[in-house]
Amino acid sequence: QLEREQKRLKKIEEEKQKRLEEERLEQERLEREKLELEQELKQLELNKIEQERLEKLEEERLLLEKQQQELEEQNRLQQLEQERLDKEREEQKRLQKLEQELLERQEQERLIEQQRLEALELQKQKQLEEQEKLLREQQLEQERLLKEE
Repeated sequence: QLEREQKRLKKIEEEKQKRLEEERLEQERLEREKLELEQELKQLELNKIEQERLEKLEEERLLLEKQQQELEEQNRLQQLEQERLDKEREEQKRLQKLEQELLERQEQERLIEQQRLEALELQKQKQLEEQEKLLREQQLEQERLLKEE
């Protein structure tokens, strides 16, 4: 009977030891799972931080792209304005040149007209002198004829 009791106690002890070992193994498995889950959680947090960083970078890239487009548009408008000003300046020069040519032409025409008038005046003067000369000759002729009578 004692032997049976010892066997039974031994068997109970072995069962207990077996259960303890299973519990220990289960505890280790749970610890490993916990560590794995914590590691996974850390990785997820890191991924989230990286995702936020990437999103921020993308926002910055979009902002820079928009600023670049605005700058290009501003440059294009400035270039158009500069071209307009250049054309305006060229047109102004062309008009000034035309005005100068017109003034020179008018001055030439005025000089030609003045020379024509002076020539007419000179011709008139000569005609007058010629008429006066003819008149004097006629008077002298009349006086001579009168004297002869």
